[in-house]
Amino acid sequence: MASKDIQRKREEELDNLLRVEQGGRMKRELQERSRRHNMELLQTLNHQASKLIKQKDDQLQQANQKNMELQANVNTVQTEVDAWKNRAMAGRAIVHNLHNEVEKATKKKEKKGEGSSSKKMESSVGSNDHVVDPARACKVCTIRETCMILMPCRHMCCCRPCAHAVKLCPICGAANRQGLHVAMD
Repeated sequence: MASKDIQRKREEELDNLLRVEQGGRMKRELQERSRRHNMELLQTLNHQASKLIKQKDDQLQQANQKNMELQANVNTVQTEVDAWKNRAMAGRAIVHNLHNEVEKATKKKEKKGEGSSSKKMESSVGSNDHVVDPARACKVCTIRETCMILMPCRHMCCCRPCAHAVKLCPICGAANRQGLHVAMD
C-alpha cells in the first residue's frame, strides 16, 4: 500500500505541477491576447482620431477660405461706399457752387437791374424773375421750384432736370421710376 500511496502522491504532485504549468501558460497566453487586443484598440482609436483631426483641419481650411472671401467682399463694398461718398460730396459741391452763383446773379440783378448777363444766368439756371421760396425749392439743387412728382412714392420734391437725374427720392429714398410734371402756373 505504501507504493500505492507513493504513486498516488506522485500523480497528485504531477497533476499539481501540470496544473501550475498549464495555469502559467494560460496566464501568459491571456496576457498576450490582452496585449494584442489593446494594441488593436489603440490602432483603431489612433486611426479614428487621425480621421477626425483631418476632417477638422479641412473644415478649418474651408472656414479660413470663406473668411478671406468675405473679407475681400467687405473691402470691395468699402471701396464702393467710399466712391459713393466721394460722388455725393462732389454733387454737393456742385450744388453749393450753383447755389452761390444764383445768389450772386440775383444780387447783381438787384443792384444793376435787369441786364443781359443776368438774363443769361437766369435762363441757364432756370429762374423766373423771382427768388425761389425755400418751401417750394427743389430738394436736390435748391435753385428751381419743384414741378415734378416722383413715382411711385408721389413726393413733389424736384425740378424737371433733377427729377430726370435722380434715381432715388430725396425725401424717402424710394426708387424713382418716372416723374410726372405738374403745371404750377
